[in-house]
Amino acid sequence: MPQDDKQQPDPQETNPAQDGAGSGDATTPTPRPPKVYTADEVNAMVARRLAKMRDSIRREVEQEIAAEAEKAKLDAAERAKREAEEWRAKAEAAEKARALAERKAAIAGRVSDPDYALYKIEQNPEKYLGEDGTVDVDALIADHPILATEQQKPQTGTPPASGAAGWLTSKATALADLERQLASARTRAERVHIQSRINELRKKG
Repeated sequence: MPQDDKQQPDPQETNPAQDGAGSGDATTPTPRPPKVYTADEVNAMVARRLAKMRDSIRREVEQEIAAEAEKAKLDAAERAKREAEEWRAKAEAAEKARALAERKAAIAGRVSDPDYALYKIEQNPEKYLGEDGTVDVDALIADHPILATEQQKPQTGTPPASGAAGWLTSKATALADLERQLASARTRAERVHIQSRINELRKKG
């Protein structure tokens, strides 16, 4: 078979890169150069950032100051309330001590056992205290003959039966009362005090 009959390749297909070479149609994008800031622009940006930081710090400080002021206000109110309660308690204690001193002075020398007399007065103040706080010693002794002094007790000659019996009954009542107090006492000091009064009462008459 003759060689000339073979199909020859197209020159344009074998070298397509040559087609359009130098035509200038294919262009590469030129990269944009980085922006260069001037010194004034940089200073302005820094100033804006510093201003934002200062505003943020100022708000935080103002909030902290407000919180501390509110706390101080509450502390002051609580302190004033506590001080008022303390003063009220002191005033009540002083008034109670004054009233007790007046009662002791009123019964001094007129009863045989001032502590027991004060206990009875405290149990029934409506009966043994007047509106002005004075002690009705006569009513106290009438109800509790054990509180009578030696001069007020029935004499050992021919005492009225009712008087002697009343004194003994009052003594038994007082002992029973002190025994109840001793059983309900909470502290050692209270028990010692009540027991000493019981012992003194048992020694009498």
